Amino acid sequence: MTQSNEDINKEEKEEVKIEKSELDTLKEALSEANDKYLRVLAELDNVKKREDRARVEIAKFAITDFAREIVSVLDIFKKALSGVDEANLDTNTKNLFAGIKMTEKLLEKALNQFGIVEINPLGEKLDPHFHETLYAKADSEKEDGTIVEVIELGYKIHDRILRSAKVGIIKN
Repeated sequence: MTQSNEDINKEEKEEVKIEKSELDTLKEALSEANDKYLRVLAELDNVKKREDRARVEIAKFAITDFAREIVSVLDIFKKALSGVDEANLDTNTKNLFAGIKMTEKLLEKALNQFGIVEINPLGEKLDPHFHETLYAKADSEKEDGTIVEVIELGYKIHDRILRSAKVGIIKN
């Protein structure tokens, strides 16, 4: 039995329809897989960027504990130097004083190189993010919250507080 051309054409058309349907399904699956692949690539890129930012943050602030200790040493230098009347010193003591002063300046310079800067808020308004109030006193000539004494300087490391400035303020 031979099939007629018409029957063969029908079978071929059905096969083509089935193949076209399978091809459409495969194209859709490929498109979905490609979309997932692109999303995974984008997420991987985001993870890399987050890791890079975290690495920079860690490097920036790795010295925080050490810096807290060093600013305490700097405070002692400043207190020692502020309590000396340079005019009444003999030559040897003046040389010692000059050496201590140079050491203080070098220490300040080293701290600045690592993004550590002093907070000296005398005369400014109290900001609880940067200042710690130790006492308040009345003074009708000054505005409430004005810092009238800096008991201990504060320090920042880059954009973060290393140590709050300890202050006295006006409170009427």
